Amino acid sequence: MEHLKDRFLFHLKECGKHLEILREDLRYIERWIPLKRENIEEISATSEGLKILDQIAYRFSKFQDTLGKLVKLYLLLKGEGVENLPLIDTVNLAYRYGFPIDGELWMELRILRNSIVRDYPESYGEIANALNRIYQLFPLLEEAVKFLKEKTKGGSSFGGPLP
Repeated sequence: MEHLKDRFLFHLKECGKHLEILREDLRYIERWIPLKRENIEEISATSEGLKILDQIAYRFSKFQDTLGKLVKLYLLLKGEGVENLPLIDTVNLAYRYGFPIDGELWMELRILRNSIVRDYPESYGEIANALNRIYQLFPLLEEAVKFLKEKTKGGSSFGGPLP
């Protein structure tokens, strides 16, 4: 159980780091929201802008991967047998416990993730739409991490508080 708690805390910290950097990068593109194809073209034409777009793609991907691990660990710590469940089923089970992301939204996040990693000029419209949606969903992503953090604070979910 201690090993699970340690892994949970590690992934919780990682999610926080990814969110913090994403927040900064989303602030950079905020002036163009709602983004259009032309904005992506303009942003990616500069070295700084391209780095920001690359970093958003990387951090969003890492965030979603890490959040998936965190949700699974949360449920394992609650005593749920999710070791062999597909992630979508794990997310749906967490949703039943109050986690603010359900399987449908999880799949949307996966699609958004795939959309923002493309870097072909013909994909700029799709990238703009995906970034607009990520910008819109960002408060919910923060809420998801906050939910997991708060559920573990008092330890009532799984036998004693986490440090």
